[in-house]
Amino acid sequence: MKRLCCDYNAESEPLPLPGRESGQQSPDALRHAGALRVLTKIDAVFRSIYNGASNKGGLTPEQTRYYCRTNAPDSRRATENPDTYCRTNAPDGRRATEKSAVKEAMRSCGSDVPLSFLKGEHGVRTEEIVRKICECAAKYRQQLANKNYMVIYNAAVNPEELEPEMLEIIFNPRNFLHLTGVLTSMSPAQFYKVCAASKLKPSDFSKPSNGTHEQKLKVLGELVCLHKSCKMIGGFNGNGFYLETSRVMGNVRGAMGFVESEQNSNFFAPNTVLQGDVRDRVCKPHRILAMLRKQIKEARYERVCYVAKGVELCDISPFLQSTGRCAENLIIE
Repeated sequence: MKRLCCDYNAESEPLPLPGRESGQQSPDALRHAGALRVLTKIDAVFRSIYNGASNKGGLTPEQTRYYCRTNAPDSRRATENPDTYCRTNAPDGRRATEKSAVKEAMRSCGSDVPLSFLKGEHGVRTEEIVRKICECAAKYRQQLANKNYMVIYNAAVNPEELEPEMLEIIFNPRNFLHLTGVLTSMSPAQFYKVCAASKLKPSDFSKPSNGTHEQKLKVLGELVCLHKSCKMIGGFNGNGFYLETSRVMGNVRGAMGFVESEQNSNFFAPNTVLQGDVRDRVCKPHRILAMLRKQIKEARYERVCYVAKGVELCDISPFLQSTGRCAENLIIE
């Protein structure tokens, strides 16, 4: 079978009939450098289809993205459903689906990029991305924006022992942009303001070619509810392409990464969101025992928003008071 390549020309030789898919594609492959190379080849396939069909008449550029009409041996015309079939001059006149053509291009590159990445322009439709970002911004405003969180975790080597440690986090409005994975010419603060007001437009941002924004948006809505979703924390183990973060906190579905705040080195600030088990991202996972939160302008933590199952607040109260950051009488939300 002929392999699809960037310089393939449907006018000079027939488009090869794609084969079957060999197996389920891995979402982790979106981070591979080969993803962009695959898209280049697929674009070349679509261009070759259009070049081959435009001289035969009857098709618009939009239609030729889905199928082409060629001089098939049985002279049958392409189906009326442009979303389904691509007619090629295969010896038996078989129909080849657009999806199969894409998979063949991916196999020719040796890549595992999932087909969901290729729906619409690059995966999820832009309108759906806008909706998800605005929903996450609303949750971010309610749960995180302009707040400090104190995360208490057990740093003991033996999980049966109790050795509390704490990490303080600051959530500014400008941090939200980094969590979405999209690109924009707006300032981070302006982007958040537009999203929180549900006024984001498709023209306000662009999607990165590696598709990481899709992975981030799959888990961001859950992770912004930090006190409900994050159960483990640890130091980042370096597992990730071009990923720079220091601490990672999350659950088995996703995690949020943090780096030292540029404004105050005593605090950490969020800088990324990761899909997948947090235990695969940390050197050693530590159980989160409790979380406290306050407004940034408030001097002390007075409210406890999370206490782990089986943990008594009185067991960690001496540690909390030793930090000098907590009120004597704490309120459990």
